[in-house]
Amino acid sequence: MSRIRFVLLLAGFLFLFSWGESPLAVTPEELIRMHGKKVLYQQRDSNRSEGIKPRLKAYTTPDLISVALKPVAGFGKDLPKFLFLKVPLKRPRTGNQVFGSSFESPYDMPIVTVREPESNYRLDNIKFDKSRTDRHLTFRWPTGAVLGPGNIAPGALQLMAEDYYDLIYPVILSSSEQPCELHYEFGVYAEDRAILLKSFRILSSSNRELIFSLKIGESPLTEYELITVSWQGTSADGKPVEPGEYIVEFDGEVKEEQGTIHFRSPSYQFQHDPALLQKK
Repeated sequence: MSRIRFVLLLAGFLFLFSWGESPLAVTPEELIRMHGKKVLYQQRDSNRSEGIKPRLKAYTTPDLISVALKPVAGFGKDLPKFLFLKVPLKRPRTGNQVFGSSFESPYDMPIVTVREPESNYRLDNIKFDKSRTDRHLTFRWPTGAVLGPGNIAPGALQLMAEDYYDLIYPVILSSSEQPCELHYEFGVYAEDRAILLKSFRILSSSNRELIFSLKIGESPLTEYELITVSWQGTSADGKPVEPGEYIVEFDGEVKEEQGTIHFRSPSYQFQHDPALLQKK
């Protein structure tokens, strides 16, 4: 399944836009017909629900569906036998607690979803291992069950971890337990709608100080549903952004049969730790 890509390098930001469905793309229904029930969304190995879901015709507003950390070098030419997820937990709020209540309270534990919109692939209900030494939730899953038969590339996966308080944690996706240099990837998606993204902003959560703002303006993105934006964790002047909580906002237009409608996103709050981006 091929994709068109548009790359823009500006200041400390690397923006990579990927979008749309090519004429040769295989639909979820075709994947299910080709491979049968084995690729259908279902519980697997008692530790996850994974598979392809038939697509229901639905129109959705543009939404942030991914805040991920992926290898700068990519995932290689061949699909790895396993993929690894790590979710960094929130930092302690008091001096006598290591994790606060992150491991104990279901309200503090983020809900993690992995999806690929083009094939309607889903991975959720994940039973993570809890690592108290490096403050991560960890999970390993085989690619042979669904990703391989579905020809779904790891780089196309959209990942989100969000807790009860709407705080988003970046999800680390890699082909090894010890990933190398990473960068952010944000995914903006609207099902069955063409998005024209006008601007994308990152602000400080504490005082809404503008960290970076990109006005994209007119671009060849008007016929596609998914836009991914990559970020190296630096401000407009190229300096590393301090650890803390930050806000993502964006706005633009969606095209419908009735015409063009302007949209403005809500404020999405995410946790940032620059140490996660460094080479191991």
